[in-house]
Amino acid sequence: MTNSRPKTNPDTSGKTQDSSTEGEEHFLEEVADLDALERDTLANDMRVHLAARAQKPDLQFPDLEEDVEFSSSLHSGGLLGQLREQAQDVLNQQQARARQNARLAVQVDQSMRYVFAWLHDMTQQLNIIKPEIPRDYLLADEKYLQALAWQEGGVDYRILNSASDLSLMHSVSLNYRLAGEKPDIALMRNAPAAEEFRQRFFDLNLNMLIDEIYDARHALKAIHFRIAQEVRVKVYWEPDYQEEQIVARVCNLERLGNAIYRMPIDAPRNPALMEEFGRMILGAPHQFPHVALPRDS
Repeated sequence: MTNSRPKTNPDTSGKTQDSSTEGEEHFLEEVADLDALERDTLANDMRVHLAARAQKPDLQFPDLEEDVEFSSSLHSGGLLGQLREQAQDVLNQQQARARQNARLAVQVDQSMRYVFAWLHDMTQQLNIIKPEIPRDYLLADEKYLQALAWQEGGVDYRILNSASDLSLMHSVSLNYRLAGEKPDIALMRNAPAAEEFRQRFFDLNLNMLIDEIYDARHALKAIHFRIAQEVRVKVYWEPDYQEEQIVARVCNLERLGNAIYRMPIDAPRNPALMEEFGRMILGAPHQFPHVALPRDS
């Protein structure tokens, strides 16, 4: 049977493959040259386009100062004119408030420096004397934290962040701890009141241990509280620029809980007021609430 497939010459076949490879390489080189030429053309076009835009931008904002006709139409009636007037009123109010706050900030600084110096001096003495504070703090169920004495305290301040070179004192904080030697107070509350008591004691920053009791379904049934004879007191003096007042926020000072005292900005520079505040800290008779009326928070 005759084979119809043509016979191939090895030498001829080898030459054919070489010529084909050379053709492909030549074609790829031409394509690469075309790509490079196209890239260069696009780059040149872009440079020409950007140069033309730089000389004559497509969009230009009008010069409102030179274009009298265009500018005057904005100042006259119409929606834009009304919005411009409202915006100017807002800016004027903001500038006036900024000037007022700057003036108040200087007065606040003077008062805060006096408060800091007074409380810092008092705290240094009390940290040495550690006097007993004759004040009972009602906890619950006619049980009191009592026979407490000063343990340690500290005073700190914050500086107002300002773009000017002035370092203005913005607020003053006083923290101190009272503690006694009486036994811990034991309390028990059933759910759901137990959760409320736990949150309240936590907010008052009391030193306590808790023992949770759960039922068969793993639901909270009750909580046993053991509360140490200890009270942490916090006092924070800061300005209220809107009301132009100094605000003293106290926690656990005369009772467990919070109170707010408001006074004129220059009031803390009155030695008599600070004397009354110091007597309030010591648990002595004082007139501080009559000088600055408290508002429960």
